[in-house]
Order: sequence, then C-alpha cells, then structure tokens
Amino acid sequence: MKNSLPIVFIALSLGLFYVYISPQYANIKLLSSEKSNYDDVLEKSIELRQLREQLREKMQGFSSTDLGRLEKMIPQGIDPTELILDLDNIARRYGIVMLDMKTELVGADKKSKQKTDSEDSSGKPYQIFSLTFNFTAPYEKFISFMSTVESSLRIMDVNSIVIKVDEKDPRIQTFEVNINSYWLK
Repeated sequence: MKNSLPIVFIALSLGLFYVYISPQYANIKLLSSEKSNYDDVLEKSIELRQLREQLREKMQGFSSTDLGRLEKMIPQGIDPTELILDLDNIARRYGIVMLDMKTELVGADKKSKQKTDSEDSSGKPYQIFSLTFNFTAPYEKFISFMSTVESSLRIMDVNSIVIKVDEKDPRIQTFEVNINSYWLK
C-alpha cells in the first residue's frame, strides 16, 4: 500500500492536470492574447484622439472666410440647386439663359439614385454630380462664360461641349455643355 499511494497521487494529479488545469491554462492564454489586442486598440484610439485634437487646433487656425471658400470648392454634401444657381448667376452676367438642364449622380445605382458609402465600390472619398445644359449666345459670351466657370472656386470639369451654328445668324450659336462637379462623401 505504501508503494501504491504515491502512484495514485501521481495519477490523480495527472488526471486533474488534463481535465481541469490544461483547459484553464489554454483559456488564460487566449484571454491574454485578447487583452494584448485590446491594449493595441486602446493605444491606437489614444493616438487618434491626439491627432483629432491637433487637426481641430489647425482647423481653428483657419479664418471663417477660408473655411467658406473650402466648403464652396468641395462641398460636404450634394446640393444640385446650389450648383445650378451658381452657374446661372455666372451665365446671367453675360446675358445667357440656361435651358434643358439634366442632372445625374455619376456611378449611382439607377434604381435608388442614392448609394451608401459601403455600397460604393470606387473607394474614392468623393462622388461626382453631372450637369448638362443648353444655351444660345454669341461665341464671345460663351468664351467669357467658360472663363468665369474655369476661375470659380467650385471644382468642375467640362466633359463635353457641343456647338450648333444658327444658319440665319452665324454669330449666334447653341451650346450644349456637360459639367462634372464633386462633393465629399
């Protein structure tokens, strides 16, 4: 019996190790690795907070006029009415009346006309708004109009210009202009 008692204790300790201690030890290792992951995320969040504060301080350094100009250059959201009014105000300076305006969200789903950021596969931080319009004017006024559009604060790309000459008065042309404008998502 004296010889068998140590064997029983060794067998019990081995059984206890495999049944209870080993699974608990594996669980502790798993929790330890999760803790280190959470610590890394916490450090990143602290860094992001510091960066956000630094950017907020830089933003407060800009004048309200400059911020307004930046907002006009690349707006935070789409406002087709504002774009059309801006272009119409420019056109009116030269006696031009814009007609047959057509708008389109470039790359938007045709069914819903609205895409969420997660649905957008382009990965770009901006979206594109296309505007097509017609007007009739002399060529000189067209050049002046396009020059003013080019120098405006809002970022716009002219995609196409179609010119049709009036047969009765060759000095007057009908122009069809397609412009893309951008806004941040």
